[in-house]
Amino acid sequence: MKWPFKKQKIDEINELKQYKSLKDIITQNISSRGFLRTITIFFCLLMIVALWYVMIKWTNHLLPAISQKTISIIGNTTGEPMIMDENGNINTLLIGFWWHQHQGWFLTDTIMIVSYNPNTEAITMLSIPRDFYVNKDNIYFTRINALLAYKLNQISDFKEENFDKDFEIAAWYLKEKVEEISWLKIPYYVGVSFPWFIDLIDHLWGLEINVPEPMYDNQFPDKATRGYEPFKIEAWLQILDGETALKYARSRKTTSDFSRSYRQQQIISALTNQIKSQFKIHKIKQIEDLYNIIQQTIYTNVSVKNVLFAGQFKNQIKHFFSFVLTYECGNTYTLMEPGCLLYTPSREDFGGQSILIPFGSYVGKLSYYQKIQEFTSIIAHHQGMLIEAPQIIVENAIDNNYAHSKRQNRWGKADLLALKLIQYGIPVKDATTSEQSSDKTIVYTYGKLYPETIKVLKLFMNFEHIPIPREEVINSTWWDLWDQQEDVDIRIVLWNDFIDQLNNKTHIIMH
Repeated sequence: MKWPFKKQKIDEINELKQYKSLKDIITQNISSRGFLRTITIFFCLLMIVALWYVMIKWTNHLLPAISQKTISIIGNTTGEPMIMDENGNINTLLIGFWWHQHQGWFLTDTIMIVSYNPNTEAITMLSIPRDFYVNKDNIYFTRINALLAYKLNQISDFKEENFDKDFEIAAWYLKEKVEEISWLKIPYYVGVSFPWFIDLIDHLWGLEINVPEPMYDNQFPDKATRGYEPFKIEAWLQILDGETALKYARSRKTTSDFSRSYRQQQIISALTNQIKSQFKIHKIKQIEDLYNIIQQTIYTNVSVKNVLFAGQFKNQIKHFFSFVLTYECGNTYTLMEPGCLLYTPSREDFGGQSILIPFGSYVGKLSYYQKIQEFTSIIAHHQGMLIEAPQIIVENAIDNNYAHSKRQNRWGKADLLALKLIQYGIPVKDATTSEQSSDKTIVYTYGKLYPETIKVLKLFMNFEHIPIPREEVINSTWWDLWDQQEDVDIRIVLWNDFIDQLNNKTHIIMH
């Protein structure tokens, strides 16, 4: 392109070329006209520098907002909406395996349901232990961690050119069973090999993890899986490289499969937050590098259009909730663990194997999943209750004579309800007794209404809800009932009708 300069202007520019710097221009013995021209150029340069500085500051300030708006526009116009269940959740099955470098190949060390709801801005993660014993189509009876490998060995030659399709069939085979267990609609799967996991974390310059307690595993397998490579980690906030993070996620000999599942969920939560904070739409090179790593050894049916659509949610993930199906139960509410819905059956019934099956299942009826499905529905579809996180106490005010007339014992009913609530992921601070008596069970809420928690409590019992503004509690007749528990948000008072509900099995979840 030619600039519309007149010849005179071109001559003036050529004249300036003889000077090596701005200092040479100013100090030359030039005419008054040249001096004026020099001052004009000097101030023009200052204006250009100032404008450049303002533009940089303005761009840095607005770019994140512009980027997010751009992502939303692209996602809504070009992206393909992700499939949601009837409650608005996007459910994905996360599968972790070793890949070809390990003798276990595609035995799945990690089987996790990840459920995200854009409305609650929350992710619920539920891990299924690898020793969970399943019956697949009345054909294959095995631990659930072998289903993927079983199907792959049945259909695949493990050649790269065909493997994507083979993995999709095998992942669908596993996913069908997980859907049956959880009763969740799970349209997506993501298969991740552990070598890729190491590369990704190293690419992110490590992962910030708050290790809650020290660990020492003297039986961690070495890379050849022929011997041991002791693993030790101290308890504090630290940056883990990829290899250390993988060992932290997989160690189990000195802890358990269940604590390992929680550590895996902790890493996924940290990884999600780190990718959100480090990768911006304008950092093209970083995005390209990450994409190249992902392409290497990740298998998924999430399309590029799905990713474009989901990109608009990157700043809408504010809550993470972690749960594990476990057999580590307690016979009191103080020892009960959320998700305690499994038990270890007699080895004699299963060929000497040490396995886990759901409560209500036995050797002739393996696929009884009702309690797991109830639990999964609560933690995935009632995330509002998890976000509210109220402090709850349960009081037993049942009349002893009334209980006897119904062939029940008054004692232990508050503990029973507290145990059930905790088992299904609802926190309970305390369970006590009360000498007051009435015909109807009442739930008091103090200060706030806690609507989502009230919805979930109705799955366990019938009650009358009485909201009490916190400012009305002090110096009122409610003070004694509140028992000076200033940090209590919800108070459940069980009265005589709770006995009738138990006898009539009004809420099957209590049995």
